[in-house]
This record gives sequence, C-alpha cells and structure tokens, in this order.
Amino acid sequence: MSKSTIFALLILIIGCFGCGSKDRVVIFHAGSLARPLRELKTEFEATHPGCEVVLEAAGSRASCRKISELSRSADMIAVSDYLVIEELLMPEHCDWHISFAGNSMVIAFSVHSKYGSEISPDNWFEVLARPDVKFGHSDKNLDPCGYRTEMVWQLSDRHYSGKQVLAEMKKRSDPRNVRPTEIELIALLENFALDYAFQYKSIALQYHLKYIELPESVNLSESAMEYLYRSAEVIVSGRQPGEHTLVHGTPIRYAFTILKKSPGREQAVQFAEFMLSDAGRALIEKNHQPAISPAVASRMDLIPTTLRRYCREEHL
Repeated sequence: MSKSTIFALLILIIGCFGCGSKDRVVIFHAGSLARPLRELKTEFEATHPGCEVVLEAAGSRASCRKISELSRSADMIAVSDYLVIEELLMPEHCDWHISFAGNSMVIAFSVHSKYGSEISPDNWFEVLARPDVKFGHSDKNLDPCGYRTEMVWQLSDRHYSGKQVLAEMKKRSDPRNVRPTEIELIALLENFALDYAFQYKSIALQYHLKYIELPESVNLSESAMEYLYRSAEVIVSGRQPGEHTLVHGTPIRYAFTILKKSPGREQAVQFAEFMLSDAGRALIEKNHQPAISPAVASRMDLIPTTLRRYCREEHL
C-alpha cells in the first residue's frame, strides 16, 4: 500500500470519528438524584440533539471530592445538601450554588421486613432496637443521608421525651449495614438482608417501598423548623485528609453549581436552565421531590444571567 493511500485512509478515519462528535455535559451527582436526572437527560437530549449528558452518581460528599481531591473534570455538581458545595468546593472550584428541590427523611422497609405490621411513627425506635431486626444507613462521610440519619436520632431524643433514641440506635447500628450511598441500601431491602433503612422519601416512593413518615420536628423537611434542626450536629471527615468538620442540621435542600473549569460551560448552563424551567420542575416533582420555586441562589450576581429569572436570592 502506497504512502499516499495510507495517508488518505488516515484522513478518512479521523474524519469519521470527528463527524459524529457531540458536545457533552458531565454531571457528578447525588445517588438520590439518579432517576430525576435520567429523565431530565432524556428530555434535554431530545431537544438538544447535538449534546450528550453524561451522569455519574455517588454520595454527594464523594462527588465533590472527585473534584477537590482527585482533580476529575466535570461541568456540574448536583448534591443533596448545599452545604457540601460550600464546604468542599467553594471558593476554589465554584462561587455560587442554586437550591432547587427538597426531601424528607423516612424509614423504608419491604413487605418482608420483620414487624412491618407493627411499626409506626410512635414506636419505630423500639422496633429497630429489637435484637432480630437489621437496619442500615449510608456513610456519613460520603453521603448527607448518612449524617442526616444521625441527626434524626438526635432530634428524636427531644421529640420522644424520655426515650434514648440516639444511644440505642448507635448501639444497634452495624457497620456491615452501612453503604456509601442510600441507593445501595435498596438491594439489601429487596434481598431481605435488611429489614429497615433510613432513606429519603423520594427514594422510597421511586422504588415502591413501604415507609414510616417521621414527625416534622425530626424529618428535616420543614424550612420553618430550621432553628430546631440546627440543634443536631454530626462530626464528619473534613476538607483535608485527617481533618474533621462539624455539620449542623438544616432543612434538606438539593443544590447544583457549574464548576469554574467546566469544559462544556455553555451546554451546562442550558441544562441548568432546563432543570429550573416549568418542564424540568415537573420532572423533578414526578419523581417525588418537591421543587423549590423560585429556586434559591446563594449569589444572584454571580449565577449565569439566563438562570436569574428562575431564582430568588436568600442567605441560607
């Protein structure tokens, strides 16, 4: 084969690879956002055929550490607690965030869970304390649902006066039943390895699980009870290896930001605008998360101009 023929073939191959290329939006996100983001991705790609949305799920803290510690490249981060962005990413990697949805803590279980016919909002801590009951939760150092679980226990001490919920739950919590994300607990419930799991309400509904509603003073869902939630505090791993930080309870608020070094910033802004639009909010609520409307921007003057009409500024 002549050199000219080889050169022509190389040009053809390079051209074929190039002609099919797409713009990409890479999003690291909380596991509990997997289903709504998949639906948002499908709808967005249908109306933006030149763009591919790439989703990568992990615990919210783990997702942020992919940027801050592992120097991974992404365009957006969407997490289950806006404080994670402030703690682990600001100001080096981003300088604003937008809170767009809420949630509620529940205790999820299956039709096969022991004492499922007995458990209630008034006795769940007694049922979970029984020696033949297995319950699980996510890792507080990787996932906000993990530290929110411990906050639920602390707040329960006050709500259920005279009950030592925190001490009993810590004593009964088995490290073998702790997983990196709340999503990984679903398989344990479905395979009868767990009887109960501390979960977000949206996850319980998405996976058709039974669940116990917790009192508003405990479930971290109500903005009006922020003063009470802040009395709960949990120590988690800090910004640097070997460091620790104290996290206070707040109403559950999911948030996203676009990273300063976003390779696909223009497309990321377009996807964010779709998330905040009426159509995007409808998909989020379809997946059982109450959308915050208008969304809450940490810094209105710093967010992209096209997103401002969907937001209000509030110092959370």
